[in-house]
Amino acid sequence: MVVTEIDEVGLPTERRHILRLRKLAGLIARQKLSLVMPKFNSLTKVDKWRLFDQYVTPFLEFPAQMKTAGFKQVMKRTAKSWRTHKSNLVCNYIAKGLEPFEQHPYIEQEDWAEFVKLKQSEEAQEESTKGKVLQEKNMHNHHMGSSGYEGKLAKWEEEDRKLAALGIPNPWDEYPDGRPRYWL
Repeated sequence: MVVTEIDEVGLPTERRHILRLRKLAGLIARQKLSLVMPKFNSLTKVDKWRLFDQYVTPFLEFPAQMKTAGFKQVMKRTAKSWRTHKSNLVCNYIAKGLEPFEQHPYIEQEDWAEFVKLKQSEEAQEESTKGKVLQEKNMHNHHMGSSGYEGKLAKWEEEDRKLAALGIPNPWDEYPDGRPRYWL
């Protein structure tokens, strides 16, 4: 599948390309990155390009002028997927005293044992407590859901049409550029 168009931040614009990119980034994060790697930026630029060339380009090709932007977006999505995967493992397995090998057969026993030890350490517990305190300060739901930003656009546009049909001025029209309008 060849990506022919990308937006201003380097993401493919076609829905099927976006979904393929997300799927590939998630697979790389879960199956090709270590659970005990300290942070995603521990990977060298060479390692990141190797992941991109080996696991992305066979399934999602970028023209030469778009390859760097595509690489950047894949790495962003992969880093987010990697953090989310680790968080889900902590919540669904470590916190409940379960093992993930039936659901996640790609996880090796040694990696799992080291990951559990790492997440049950005193430092990790302190970090978790700090995160919980910060999360309690959030008063509103800040989650976009599984559809993400792209899925919300259709919903917001429908709400705008309803307001227009009722003759109610849309308060968001005072923000001419779409990005701040949707961010707000």
